[in-house]
Amino acid sequence: IYGFRGADVYTYLRAREELCSNGGQLVRLGDNYRSASELVDAYNRIFDDFFTEGIDYDPVDAKADVSATTADGEPASPIVVLDIDSPGKLSSAELKRAALEALVAELQSTIGGGLVVSKDGEQHPVGPGDCFVLTRGTAEAHDVADALRARSIPCALFQQEGLLTSPEAGEVRDLLAVIANPGDRSARLKAWRTRFFALELDELGELGPLEDQHPLVARLYDWNELADRLDYERLFSSIADDSGVIERELLLAPSERALTNILHLFELLLAEVISSRCDIHELLVRYRRWIADAELVSSQDRNLQRLESDRSAVQIMTVHKSKGLE
Repeated sequence: IYGFRGADVYTYLRAREELCSNGGQLVRLGDNYRSASELVDAYNRIFDDFFTEGIDYDPVDAKADVSATTADGEPASPIVVLDIDSPGKLSSAELKRAALEALVAELQSTIGGGLVVSKDGEQHPVGPGDCFVLTRGTAEAHDVADALRARSIPCALFQQEGLLTSPEAGEVRDLLAVIANPGDRSARLKAWRTRFFALELDELGELGPLEDQHPLVARLYDWNELADRLDYERLFSSIADDSGVIERELLLAPSERALTNILHLFELLLAEVISSRCDIHELLVRYRRWIADAELVSSQDRNLQRLESDRSAVQIMTVHKSKGLE
């Protein structure tokens, strides 16, 4: 598990042997209180053949009183082996695509078809919120999300890192830059391309140089005035309302991911200025530093993206993020 930090399992085995030879007691964690017995048995069979060269595996006992059934009430298979027809050797990309198609098809047949047992003992049809997809990494998580959304299956990415390296973080940075300096023509051009204005390149060419009285420019000076008065609550509220970004994202975007990120960033910025009472220029400096730090160190709470929806949705997360969750 910690190989990415340079950990070596054989070093651990030698340490265990030395401790036991000097009176240490070996304690095995052999009971599983989370998973159905069918799943535990399947993993016992797989891992029994998987570990070699001195790395042993002791079978685990299933202690949880849970089970999974198909729509017909039959026990659900804990492991699915894909039989992929191909005239030649498949590439890893083709294998991943086939696995993804099978996963989406499985979810489509499961949602609304099978039964799950709730904590109070009552049965209810499987909904999107009863389903989770675990992936090896973030890239695969986004691939799964794109595939589910293409089939109109509601889904949400769980505790994904990268809030401060997301496209929305860059757009908020460009917005703060133009609010700090509304007369800067270069900053304006960058801001016009963000989702707060949603202007296309051909529209920018038609606009040409804008006077300060133009509605787009006047809005920037209004926001700048709020920032100068340190009235940040009204500033972020005005940006959300006057830009129309909420309506556009809810109506036109394929998911609520971008909107959730934007509102989350506004919340973080508001908390920062409430505690520091810094002006807009200092806030921009601090925010740029957040982004620079996030690019170097991803494991920050500030850099975690929130779940984009409270609605019933398939939750997608990496195996790393799922540790400790039931």
